[in-house]
Amino acid sequence: MPARFLVAAILLLAPVASHATSLDVVVADGANQVPGLRGDDLPRAILNSMQHVAPRDMSVEVAPKGPLPPNRVEWRFHANPYAGGAVKYIGPARSAAERLFGVHRQVTAEAKLFLDGKYQSTVFGEANLAGTADEPSFTALIEGLTTTLLHTPHG
Repeated sequence: MPARFLVAAILLLAPVASHATSLDVVVADGANQVPGLRGDDLPRAILNSMQHVAPRDMSVEVAPKGPLPPNRVEWRFHANPYAGGAVKYIGPARSAAERLFGVHRQVTAEAKLFLDGKYQSTVFGEANLAGTADEPSFTALIEGLTTTLLHTPHG
């Protein structure tokens, strides 16, 4: 009897995502406001970051165009409100300063996990991004949310 309970407890505590052998990355239309990443660059950057922390037995790929795959992570990004620029600015032109120092905008990311077409969980995170493609804070944001999403039990 205690052995059955132990097996049941282990099965309940195992992450649900480990049952999927593959996941597809989907970026929601119109919700990709990430400074420095546009078009096909955004799904590839997400994919590269997710592959570092996904379970070893799980393949992660960018979803093909068409119907949504049953096992997927849907990503949405929103630029947070920015109140800068309301004060008098003395210095080089803003466009030149942004090219030199980066944009530095705070972005909220939302990742939703779907397994067998059924919603499982959502995680949120924020990062201050400078607007470059190899942004360390963007990588840390995606890796952190992926770790939480794929390595946490979902009920």
